[in-house]
Amino acid sequence: MRLLRLLKMLKLLRLMRVVRLFRELRMMLMPIVQSMRTLFWAACLLAIVLYFFAIVFLQATAKAIVDDAQQTDAYARLDTSTLDSLRRNWGSVPLAMDSLFKAITGGTEWENLANPLSSLGVWYYLLFISYMAFLSLAVLNVLTGSVDTQCSLV
Repeated sequence: MRLLRLLKMLKLLRLMRVVRLFRELRMMLMPIVQSMRTLFWAACLLAIVLYFFAIVFLQATAKAIVDDAQQTDAYARLDTSTLDSLRRNWGSVPLAMDSLFKAITGGTEWENLANPLSSLGVWYYLLFISYMAFLSLAVLNVLTGSVDTQCSLV
């Protein structure tokens, strides 16, 4: 019985030798694991900002679609490609948040998203430009800097 226990101990020692080989891997993974809390709060902040702007652009889109349906003058109506683009990109909260996320991460050209908003009014276009500037220059740089600082402290 003691001999079996001794053999189990030898297996554990062999495992410890293998674990020592992954020392560099552990050194790289530890900052990532320790910055998870910061990453979680950064994602929450980003989701809140995306949600706020998505609600604004969704409200503008819904108002434009309702107003366009009530228009009797053919010249005052929006063209079908603009309406389709508004519905496709800004038709619901998840679609609007997805469009906003794609705009700041390069998943889609932000000009393709902003042009239909400009047909709703210049203020919505300027608000979208402000969103892009705010997220690209302020929020994402601050988040990148704070995660970088968190990793360098470890």
